[in-house]
Amino acid sequence: MSLYIEDLIECVAGYGQWIFSNPPVKLKTPFEEKFINSVAGQVSMGNGLTEKQAQLACRILASVEPDLVR
Repeated sequence: MSLYIEDLIECVAGYGQWIFSNPPVKLKTPFEEKFINSVAGQVSMGNGLTEKQAQLACRILASVEPDLVR
């Protein structure tokens, strides 16, 4: 199964198919939580990410990568 950045964003935010999975990953700052939840909502509505949103999401997800592997 391949995961895309959009899948990981929804996983961290607890959206989509991960709504009933393990508790969402704990992010470091309230800004990161708001940002990931915002772009997860955007992705779940079928909208793409801007280049800046994608870059920031990748940086945030890279910082919680060990928690995503569990």
